[in-house]
Amino acid sequence: MDNNNTEFTVKRKTDAELFFKKLIVILTPLFLSVVILIIFSAIAAWLFIVLFTLDIICIWFFLRYTNLEYEYVIISGDFSVAVIYDNKSRKDIVSVKISDMSFVAPYEEQYIKQHLNPNVIKKTYDYHTDAERKDFYFCTYEDKTLGKSAIIFNTNKKMIQIMKFYNSSAVVVKDSFEL
Repeated sequence: MDNNNTEFTVKRKTDAELFFKKLIVILTPLFLSVVILIIFSAIAAWLFIVLFTLDIICIWFFLRYTNLEYEYVIISGDFSVAVIYDNKSRKDIVSVKISDMSFVAPYEEQYIKQHLNPNVIKKTYDYHTDAERKDFYFCTYEDKTLGKSAIIFNTNKKMIQIMKFYNSSAVVVKDSFEL
């Protein structure tokens, strides 16, 4: 294989859980400000300005953690996952050598039952965008500090082909991908 690296980025879908997180991030500071204003209504009006400014700062700071993209990168046999917050900051989350992976397969019932047993897997990193897409896989590997771990991630055909190149005995390739 002449090109053994790839990058794949997907935006996390705003599902019900993420919607409620955004709602909480916006409404919590506002609610607390109203409560404080009611309790301390005898104090000057400058309190309103201070609380409103703090609300805006809190909302700005926490709202970026609800606009997520996941970036999956394979470079020279290393698979890494990063999260991008609000298209502004990037944080590397996990990196694993593909040759160290014990199993890579589509996130389907037949493989989940056999390889994602909660009694065996100590830590599961769930970095896929939404359950409606059918293009996500999982991999298992031995983490030096946590023990047996798993990563659930979105993928494309090229990424799986490269994984197959680096660890052919552990990778299961499905026939079709939704892109």
